[in-house]
Amino acid sequence: MRTDRTSGWRIVAAWVCALACVSAAGCQSSNSANSAALQGGYDALAQQRYDEAIGAADASIKSQPAGTGSAAALYLKGRAIAQRPKANTAAGAADLNEARGLYVKALASQPDAKLEGLIHCDLANVAYFQEDYATAELEWTRGYEKLAPDSPARLNVLYRIGVSRQRQGKWKPADEVFAAIQRDASNSKLTQAAKEHQGFNAFFVQVGAFKDPRSAQAAAQALAARGMSAQVRETPDGLQAVLAGPKQTYREAAGLRGQLSSSYSDARIVP
Repeated sequence: MRTDRTSGWRIVAAWVCALACVSAAGCQSSNSANSAALQGGYDALAQQRYDEAIGAADASIKSQPAGTGSAAALYLKGRAIAQRPKANTAAGAADLNEARGLYVKALASQPDAKLEGLIHCDLANVAYFQEDYATAELEWTRGYEKLAPDSPARLNVLYRIGVSRQRQGKWKPADEVFAAIQRDASNSKLTQAAKEHQGFNAFFVQVGAFKDPRSAQAAAQALAARGMSAQVRETPDGLQAVLAGPKQTYREAAGLRGQLSSSYSDARIVP
């Protein structure tokens, strides 16, 4: 049993590799020199040269500030801002707000279908980090509909739709998504993750997972001594997970995790 994990503010979904699909020919610019420069910006982004990518995007936007041709440049700038290193939490939040605005502008610039799908997915990713799970579900759903049927990102996006539904307490619709993922055996890691997320109707905080059932019972008793409801559940890999809760909303579970984090540094929300 595990919670959804992310690595800081970095983009985590599988459509990252799809950047290569946004080629110079797909930048929708009427100026071939501008297209080549913009492609250089995408190459810089792939190599994590964020300032260079932002500079290329700004130059393209200045050359073509509106219309279809600006979509790829706005998307590039949003990606670079979202992914660049963050000095602190406040800087990260500001970058996500700016990236979100750029993605919205890119969608209004009438991108082609392939680029539109990527923009929806990245807009969803930003919304998810901002804990705006309703928007995340909506935008990942729109992105999913635009992705090619054979896209390797498609199953990953479907998983993110399920998690976004779950974060809103939409348990049955989330389980339907997780069941669909398990019927597709093309990605064993996602299949396992979907299995671990399925079957919940409330949130818990997992304070530990133990091989020895006696250790699990002792941890559960320690929680009970603090006046907290606790239970022990067996994980798919045979460990005894100790869970505090239940809580009906993710926000309530986050509050409980905050209360427990000083005593249990590895405390995490389940599912």
